[in-house]
Amino acid sequence: MSSDTALRDVSANHLKDIVTQAVCDCLNRGLGPDAGLIYRLWIYERTARQSGLERQTIQVIASGRRLLGDRRDATKS
Repeated sequence: MSSDTALRDVSANHLKDIVTQAVCDCLNRGLGPDAGLIYRLWIYERTARQSGLERQTIQVIASGRRLLGDRRDATKS
């Protein structure tokens, strides 16, 4: 495994953890959707798609957006 691939795997796993924690924290607060977080997830998802990150990482981000109420399709823009 090349160092670039290893770094990408570590970064993708770290990103999934960050997204999961942020979405869970937002949902646990019970204050409704956080527009700033939804926007950041939108950017993360678009960047992950453009960078060719694994499908599982993209799915975690997209699921987080949907859980927060954002139904936009990131593949359309």
